[in-house]
Amino acid sequence: MMVNGAIIIHILYFLFSIQGLTIRGLFLMNPHNPQGEIYSREMIKDCLQFCHKHSLHIIFDEIYLTGGFVEGVQTTSILQFKPEDIPDPERTHFIWGFSKDFAMSGFRVGLYYGFGSEVKTVIQNQCRFTRFSANMHVVLANMLKDKDWIDNVYMATNQKRLRECYQFVSSKLTLAGIPFLETTCGLFLYADFRKFLKDQSFNSEIDLWNKLLDAGVHLSPSKAFRSDEPGWFRIVFSVPIDQLKIGMERISQVCKEIVTNKS
Repeated sequence: MMVNGAIIIHILYFLFSIQGLTIRGLFLMNPHNPQGEIYSREMIKDCLQFCHKHSLHIIFDEIYLTGGFVEGVQTTSILQFKPEDIPDPERTHFIWGFSKDFAMSGFRVGLYYGFGSEVKTVIQNQCRFTRFSANMHVVLANMLKDKDWIDNVYMATNQKRLRECYQFVSSKLTLAGIPFLETTCGLFLYADFRKFLKDQSFNSEIDLWNKLLDAGVHLSPSKAFRSDEPGWFRIVFSVPIDQLKIGMERISQVCKEIVTNKS
């Protein structure tokens, strides 16, 4: 989707339409999950224009976007666009949460930003039934106020650790002969385990997934992401290095056993 994303979106819209399906909106996860690729500014502009042309809502989920760990990496958020660059504000939406950047999954706190007023008003009314505690309000508000700590201490340290973890996992995959999609942002990478499948089917993918589970490693198979190509697995590397070492050793051992049994 990343190279000719706008073209593919047009094709999919046409194919769904001729099947009688009514398309209401376009959901963009930036960076892509599980591939980890970042959408360019041009791609985002194309999507905005496409949705405006067809009166579609467009929702930007940027929960991983501030997780860029390569120095100098350029990311583009919809929040960076000027109002005049958003052709349909009433149908343009942004969502984000604390669970990834700040490892606060247990808080169950996210946010919505609407560029128009209609949907924002509806969500504000619904928030009365989904409030989180006053204690959480205080903790998060105080944390966000300390911009110097967030930018220069927390985020800087987090990016450094992510970079080290990514470099470790990518080097181990390379040594094991396992291809993967390079990424510069997020908490995971997408690795190609197709040569370790009995055959190119999702049943074989689940067999490999179970072998990895038996070895004590949980990876997310491509089927979990509705992929049409079995054999790809998402590896989350945002864990301590000592745990990554154990996990990568187990992955390597499973792959070696498969190769040995084949020969």
